[in-house]
Amino acid sequence: MNNSDVNCKNLPNTLSSFIDTFVDFSVAGIFLPDPPSPPFSQTTYPPPDRLIAVGDLHGDLFKSKQALRLAGLIDADDRWSGGSSVLVQVGDVLDRGGQEIKILYFLEKLKRQAVKDGGNVITMNGNHEIMNLDGNFFCTFPSGFEEFKNWAYWYTTGLKDGVSSNLVRGRNSVVWNRKFSNKAVEDCDCSVLEHVLATIPGARRMIMGHTIQTGGINAVCDGKAVRIDVGMSQGCINGLPEVLEITGNSHLQVLTSKPVYDSGRQDLVVPEELKVLEVQVKA
Repeated sequence: MNNSDVNCKNLPNTLSSFIDTFVDFSVAGIFLPDPPSPPFSQTTYPPPDRLIAVGDLHGDLFKSKQALRLAGLIDADDRWSGGSSVLVQVGDVLDRGGQEIKILYFLEKLKRQAVKDGGNVITMNGNHEIMNLDGNFFCTFPSGFEEFKNWAYWYTTGLKDGVSSNLVRGRNSVVWNRKFSNKAVEDCDCSVLEHVLATIPGARRMIMGHTIQTGGINAVCDGKAVRIDVGMSQGCINGLPEVLEITGNSHLQVLTSKPVYDSGRQDLVVPEELKVLEVQVKA
């Protein structure tokens, strides 16, 4: 076998890794204009007319796009079509799948498109992002390692110091806590939630991922804890996509591709003024 055969054999992976790196530099701002407004460091935002909250994506690009189409945020060409809507992805893009970087790039691309239309895409870090930062790859699939291997082909990098704070480690840390995600309502610590919400001016509820809700998006603690992780990734339970829509005066709806009268569906326990309605949408 001569050198040309070797080069041709390796060309697909080499080309893929080069393209990934080129996109990475682009996203970093080297080949693109200044970052869009609002700045990436912003932590508070004015209430939008329409907000879509999406739970854990875990390396499944196909299901991620299904969820966004369900909400009318992307068109057939995967471009932003949500106008002034705001998308909030609550973390856990990483692990349990092999398209983690592709999702991160995709969300960044959508952010830049959304801002031009008066919308926004806000991404958060979940416990799996913190785990990766901490050098903990316990939940990383082989396909995920392969994706990062191709992406890192053009780099010489090393892990920095790990995350040592107890705020992000341990069962009761900020990113691991499941006090409001227990299946049994009586096991949810609603008093703690009341205290947390009371410390944040204007906060009416907490929306969270992290713990798979096999019956779909639901709420506990008088509707003040809304759980939106439906395990849609193939690396989890391969659940059908669902998203939470918040419009107008904090009006909540669950956009779902499930039959409305699915016998396995858990009813949402929400006061009338915070009522969460379920709307079936063709996936």
